[in-house]
Amino acid sequence: MPNQTKSQDHVTGPVYSARDVRQGDIVLRKPWERGVFIAGLVGAMVLALVLVLVGVELGRAYSDQHASRRPAQVGLIYS
Repeated sequence: MPNQTKSQDHVTGPVYSARDVRQGDIVLRKPWERGVFIAGLVGAMVLALVLVLVGVELGRAYSDQHASRRPAQVGLIYS
């Protein structure tokens, strides 16, 4: 089985320490960049809400459809 670990000989790009790359900043310098970023966040929330509402409605329609097909259950009364 070949050795799966990489050594420094195989690295082709710059090497950064984990301490240097553990945090990042989103740099939005222009107003249109901020607008696109905020629109994307709002769009993701709206999409999630729509998917939840559609899922609830489909679940309700599915359960209503199957409820009408079930035969009436006759319970036994024990005295």
